[in-house]
Amino acid sequence: MGYTETIKLLRRARKKQAFVDLCFLLETKIMDTLTKNKDSLLYNEKITAKRLGIGYSTLKVLRRDKRINHVRIGRRVFYRLFEIEAFISRNAVEN
Repeated sequence: MGYTETIKLLRRARKKQAFVDLCFLLETKIMDTLTKNKDSLLYNEKITAKRLGIGYSTLKVLRRDKRINHVRIGRRVFYRLFEIEAFISRNAVEN
């Protein structure tokens, strides 16, 4: 979708359906971008702990025990999106 098509959609945004279509298009583009750049997405410890539903100290223990991979930039610790997903996959419980 080009720039002119986006402008046309914005001009028609007065109508409710055109606005909904534009929101859907933008959300789709954002999700496409996120999935293409999975290795470059870095999350800090606070966000990672919240995404996993665990405490900060629990995340530190998992990192120390090498159960979740991380990236260190200076003193700061980050987690890649695909590493978080891999951790979840490794710990999935099957019934």
